[in-house]
Amino acid sequence: MKSLGKRPEIREEAKRILEAISDPERYAIMLTMARHRDGVSFSQLASSFRANHNTLSRHLKTLTHATLVWNFYERREGKDHSFYKLSAMGEKLLSSLKPELEVTMQKSSTRNTSASASL
Repeated sequence: MKSLGKRPEIREEAKRILEAISDPERYAIMLTMARHRDGVSFSQLASSFRANHNTLSRHLKTLTHATLVWNFYERREGKDHSFYKLSAMGEKLLSSLKPELEVTMQKSSTRNTSASASL
């Protein structure tokens, strides 16, 4: 197999990022975080996604490992709470995908309108 000419660590980082955003649930988690710029707690995410806590934890670990999400702790009401927010790379990635996603959604809605009009 021919080398891509990139250092192995750069290829591994790219692989982690692509694997992280390829899952629709993880992508939805990132979109939720984009709406909560100060961070969102684990319990808020769990109630929003109604996911098994182990599954949600695994998704967050994958996003954190890909450096798309930061995990931080805040003390509230005498307890430490875990919060998550998009990293600068995560924000940049979502903003770069937004125009592509909007075009795809427009094409999809145009096809649906054409299909229903022909019925």
